[in-house]
Amino acid sequence: MALQSVYQYANATIPAEADDLAEILCRDIPWETYMTARLIADKDLQLIRRYDKRSEELQASLLDESGPAYIEAFLTVLRNVTKEETVQYILALLLQMLRTNPSHAVLFHRLGDQHTGNTTDPY
Repeated sequence: MALQSVYQYANATIPAEADDLAEILCRDIPWETYMTARLIADKDLQLIRRYDKRSEELQASLLDESGPAYIEAFLTVLRNVTKEETVQYILALLLQMLRTNPSHAVLFHRLGDQHTGNTTDPY
């Protein structure tokens, strides 16, 4: 799924209303379970824990510091986890990130540049 398709899916799947988005982001996601099941790596778990449920200011700071690593962790979840609640949660995080600061979209491009030539993995 191309980046544009992910964004279109997020807009179609995630409610546009701020209250609905906040409701999704209030969910508790069992990240450790996904690591135990080897759907995400320990480094992904650590990054997600550091980012999840933090203030927008801290999240922005983390993205400025290590943005591509966070995007990679989020995309790993989208690639490997099929539970709808978790997919909605990650998409809501990404949507919130882009709504807060649209310039963070460049992080996806940087990540894409790193993976140029890998035609089997569209993320």
